[in-house]
Amino acid sequence: MKKKKNIVIVNLDQYDGIPAGNDIFYLCSNCRSIIQSYPETYSTCKCGNVFVDVDAGRGGANDISNLLILKIE
Repeated sequence: MKKKKNIVIVNLDQYDGIPAGNDIFYLCSNCRSIIQSYPETYSTCKCGNVFVDVDAGRGGANDISNLLILKIE
């Protein structure tokens, strides 16, 4: 029997930056795209607001108010 997993919205105030990990995903509320916080290559949402630059080791959003951070627990 599979364990049920929950998806929670992460509060940015709990971190010094934008969290990342295998269980963290970024949701752009502008275009509703979901991208992994640890993709293998550069990744961005459909509208370009949310991005993860693997080579530079950073990620973020042009408009942080349109970024939701999701965690699978």
